[in-house]
Amino acid sequence: MIEPTVGRVVWFHSPTSDQPQAALVAYVHGSRLVNLLVVDKNGSPYQATSVQLLQEDDVPAAAGVPYAEWMPFQKGQSVRNEGLTSLIEQVAHQAGVLADRVAQLEKVYVTGKAGPSPGGVGTAPLDTAWRIDLRTGVAHPVRVQDPNGR
Repeated sequence: MIEPTVGRVVWFHSPTSDQPQAALVAYVHGSRLVNLLVVDKNGSPYQATSVQLLQEDDVPAAAGVPYAEWMPFQKGQSVRNEGLTSLIEQVAHQAGVLADRVAQLEKVYVTGKAGPSPGGVGTAPLDTAWRIDLRTGVAHPVRVQDPNGR
């Protein structure tokens, strides 16, 4: 749903006009009810108060009753923004998961102390390194050979 705000442009449908008229939102009563400054086909302004603003799959209240709606490009932009927001949330979640795994691996590498495994299960001996499967993101313990044979 697109939230109406003062100053946004919408299409106003009047039973006396054969096509939509440009209108400026002058006051917002709610997400589906607005006051408008409408411009008629001659460019003359007039007011329309308490006008139904259609959202998504809404239909006009009744035949012959004036109503407003968002312009097609505004509806398309809203859909694109919703999809982009969802994608950003997914990427942010994956980045958080990856950052947690990196932090766990850095702790073992820097301190040399055994601690919880990157997968969060159990602990590892000091001579254990972790190999991350890049396809699944799962860390697997790998025994490290001491170069001095110990």
